[in-house]
Amino acid sequence: MNRHAQDSGVVMIVGHAATIGFMVPVLAGNVPADYALLHPLPNTGIVKTELRDSRLFCIDWLGIPGEELGKEKE
Repeated sequence: MNRHAQDSGVVMIVGHAATIGFMVPVLAGNVPADYALLHPLPNTGIVKTELRDSRLFCIDWLGIPGEELGKEKE
């Protein structure tokens, strides 16, 4: 990520739902560690991330905005 932090464009990573689901919380600081267990990705599920200040930030998890991740809905 650091090598390409200043590059423009889009990178798409395709993988198994479990692999992506468990790696994003490790790499993106705004995703709680247990989030994938509580919100598992289905096959073809989409998680969107972006680099912010050379760090990965999740901006969307199955349609849930990154700002809402980990917040309990009332």
